Amino acid sequence: MRTHSKAPRPRLSPRPLLAPRSLPTFILLECVLVYMQAEKASQLLAWAARSFPSAAVLVYDPTRPHDAFGLQMQKNLRARGCPFLSIASVADPQAHAHRLLACGWGRAEAADMRSVYRRLLEPRARAQAERAEMLDEVEEWHLMLAHYALALGVNDQGGVLAALSLGAAAADEHGA
Repeated sequence: MRTHSKAPRPRLSPRPLLAPRSLPTFILLECVLVYMQAEKASQLLAWAARSFPSAAVLVYDPTRPHDAFGLQMQKNLRARGCPFLSIASVADPQAHAHRLLACGWGRAEAADMRSVYRRLLEPRARAQAERAEMLDEVEEWHLMLAHYALALGVNDQGGVLAALSLGAAAADEHGA
C-alpha cells in the first residue's frame, strides 16, 4: 500500500494564475495539512499568506491527538497507510490558529467542530442531525466533533474581509 509521502508528485503548471492575486481569495484546505510534514504544511500556509494580500484560508483538520479517541483515530489511519504526519504540531484548536499567525496571516482564530456545531447551528438543525440514522450515539458524535478543528486565517489588505470570523464558536473555544 502506498502512502502519501511515496505518491508521485503532481506537476505544477507554468501558467500564471488566471485572476490577479490582489483580488479577495478564499482558500479551503479540508483534511490536507495533517497529511503533510509540519514544516511543509507551514511552508504552504506561509506561501499563501505572502501571495494573497486579501485572502482567507479555512483549514479543516483533525486535532487533539493525545487522548484515547485521538490515539485510536491515528492508529486506524496509520493501519490504512494514511498517517497524520503533522497532527502533533496542532494538538488543539489554538495551535491551529497560532500556526496561521506564525505563517504570516494577519489574524487567525480556531474552534473545534463541537463548538461550531453547538454555537453556530440553530437548535432545529442540530436536532435534525442528531436524528440521522448514522448517529446511534450522540455522545460519540460530540466526541468526534471535538477532534476536528476549523481554523481561519485572514489577510485583509483591501479591508473587505473584516467581518469574516468564526465568531461565537471561536469565542466558545476560549471559554467566553
